[in-house]
Amino acid sequence: MMLCAIVPFLQVHNAETYVAFLSSVFDASLEPAPQYSDLPIPHRRVHIGNSPLEIAEATAEFPPTRIALHAYFSDADAIYARAIEAGVKSLMAPVDQPYGDREAAIEDAAGNYWYVATHKASSSGHVPVGLRTITPYLHVVGAAGFIRFVEHAFEAATEDSHTSPDGSVLHAKVSIGDGMLELSDAHDESHPMSSAIHLHVRDLDAAYQRALKSGATSLRKPIGRDGERMGCLRDGFGHSWYLDAVGSHE
Repeated sequence: MMLCAIVPFLQVHNAETYVAFLSSVFDASLEPAPQYSDLPIPHRRVHIGNSPLEIAEATAEFPPTRIALHAYFSDADAIYARAIEAGVKSLMAPVDQPYGDREAAIEDAAGNYWYVATHKASSSGHVPVGLRTITPYLHVVGAAGFIRFVEHAFEAATEDSHTSPDGSVLHAKVSIGDGMLELSDAHDESHPMSSAIHLHVRDLDAAYQRALKSGATSLRKPIGRDGERMGCLRDGFGHSWYLDAVGSHE
């Protein structure tokens, strides 16, 4: 499977139990051993459809994170029913949305939100063009500023953006490499979360320095680890970024 530039990194308690949950509800497949050793925290990688996720046991140094994930399946109703049977919290039962998705929302035991959907508005299949099975969806306080940050720090490109009359971001898509992020301004039940992303970049040192100049703070300077190099930052919006050089995996 081709490397994806943007990989959600979920730090949870009882990681093995969480991986079993992903397998039973979303048909996640677990790699037999960690594929990458570049992060400073032991982790496992799973695949849901054509999307990788990385799961790590939360520690005192790396506490639990939360993230919202937009997940597309051929039958959102069936996935929702399976999730409810597994004991997750329902946030919204399946409903047909005006933008062409049949969508439901759940909250798992680790506090992550899953927007489970089936796309029905085009001939592209059950996943909209440009997205993978799983796309991180960030609810941000100051989403317009966050978009400027990822544009400057990680050379992101804004693919789509819709704003309200007061300038709030209702929905936006930004691409970094071959990966996509969806985001909006936090509001009502869409609370901001301290999410973590494993980001593969072409030039680690350049991206790290641009992120610092764009307002991020360093968690770990770029260092060598098991023949690879990585660095960690936290942006001004509460998200952690684990950066490594994409070339080290090619």
